[in-house]
Amino acid sequence: MSFRKLRPLIVSSLVVLLQCSIDSTTTAQTPQDRGSRPGGTASPDGGRPGPGGRQSREGRQAGSDQMAARLMRMDKDQDGKLSREELAESRFAAAFDQADANGDGFISVKEITVFMNNRRPGGGQDSGRNSRPGMQRPEDSSEKTKTPVNPKKAFDDGMSKCGKALRGLRRTKFDAGSFDRDMAATMAMQAGLLAARPYIDAVSMSEAAKVKFGGDEVAYRRSFQKHMVMSLIVSFQLEMAILEGDAEQARELVNQILKDRNESHDLFEN
Repeated sequence: MSFRKLRPLIVSSLVVLLQCSIDSTTTAQTPQDRGSRPGGTASPDGGRPGPGGRQSREGRQAGSDQMAARLMRMDKDQDGKLSREELAESRFAAAFDQADANGDGFISVKEITVFMNNRRPGGGQDSGRNSRPGMQRPEDSSEKTKTPVNPKKAFDDGMSKCGKALRGLRRTKFDAGSFDRDMAATMAMQAGLLAARPYIDAVSMSEAAKVKFGGDEVAYRRSFQKHMVMSLIVSFQLEMAILEGDAEQARELVNQILKDRNESHDLFEN
């Protein structure tokens, strides 16, 4: 069987997997679920892990808060944030660019805690094993040799790639002559979404989001994640329509993506 004939089956399977991802992220966790991990038990105070277990979310948060408090003692001008110069003598200086999520040249308490929460116990970059369901990043044996990633820039770059591909799809005819370009643009859009998706924690809540979610960051992050997965599902449906030569369906799906992007931009892309 040729790859072109096999591809629709692959795309359909991916859509099913993404829909399962939505189901898993929208299912509420009980307090007991949040305090423990498979393979080990949490301690009664929800902090350090039990024998053979991993550190609980509450324990990681407490450790992050303590680290932030220690680092803020270096805030010489008491402006509530840390500059590169103020951290120059700290071991944390090497991670300054990675922790500076918004790239403003300063690190806030929130940026410190987010950065520390995204790191696995022991100090290495989180490979996804301790992140919430659906947000795992694959482990990479060369992780330690890579240049630190700026999460906000990585998110913005991915969404920029997605937007550029989407602009090209708005002008296409979805016919035999544009097939290769349409497929390339659709896959570029998918790649942009996939590249941005692991870094949604770097996007702070917009004013519109604060109004809608009332400052509930957990609900905000889950809604953001669900939005990204839904965008991926529609992008794979678009790929399927292109493969089947259904130009009308392809145009409808592009319009659906554009409408969703416009409606959600102010809410999720601060």
